[in-house]
Amino acid sequence: MTTDPPRDYAKLAQYARARLIVSAASDQTCPYGELSRFAQSRWYATRVLGAVYAECVERGEPDLTAILVKAGELPQDLAEAEAVYAYWREVHQ
Repeated sequence: MTTDPPRDYAKLAQYARARLIVSAASDQTCPYGELSRFAQSRWYATRVLGAVYAECVERGEPDLTAILVKAGELPQDLAEAEAVYAYWREVHQ
């Protein structure tokens, strides 16, 4: 079994975005481990989560990465997380 990171960052970013939207629309946080076993690594944060953030900015959406947490923890910025939840509740009505 390899521990090398996958190289298809665009596909990983699409998956991460979709997973975060599902969580946001349900008013739930998303633990890093649910995205990838690499989710807390520097390359994942830079390339994958950075792409998710950039797409949110491009679309005028709140930052989906605000609801990413370590398992069992609350978001670092609760106000920003609430903005994410409110936006995606509205979109998914």
